[in-house]
Amino acid sequence: MHIRAARSLVLAIDLQDKLLGMLGDEQRQPLLQAIHRFLDSAQAFDVPILLSAQYPKGLGTVDTSLQTFGATFEKTEFSCYANPALRAALRARVERRQICLLGVETHICVLQTALDLQSQGWQVAIPIDAVASRDRQQSEWGLARLRQAGVTLSSTESIFYEWMEDAADPRFRQLAPAWR
Repeated sequence: MHIRAARSLVLAIDLQDKLLGMLGDEQRQPLLQAIHRFLDSAQAFDVPILLSAQYPKGLGTVDTSLQTFGATFEKTEFSCYANPALRAALRARVERRQICLLGVETHICVLQTALDLQSQGWQVAIPIDAVASRDRQQSEWGLARLRQAGVTLSSTESIFYEWMEDAADPRFRQLAPAWR
């Protein structure tokens, strides 16, 4: 499956201060850099972005630098699709059946959301440089399970170039330097 901007949307899962704080600096900094670059590109291609926040009373708000990218949906469910408000927001985008999931934690909320979306007919793609778990081994096991389930694993840069489709696109000169 080619991932196309006109058919895509992005769901950024639980990128909250406390959860991100559980990642070491060597993991957190590259993760946030990849996520920012990816979300900037999504905005340039008019790809809708939704954000989730797992139990914000206990885990804090979505990272301040990410809040402007889209509407945030509070949840207690591990699968975003199990949350009625998020599910309704996703279903309202009937023309966009490709969904890119990013965030934390890979083996819990990202995994459960991906499996639920896939079971409902969505084409799920996960840029693996934009997901993490506080325990790297758990993240690897989560990615292995997603691969076994047939979820598309890719990278932020690869998806960016699929969205771009053609170097003649006027946005190429503007956006490509961020990917070098």
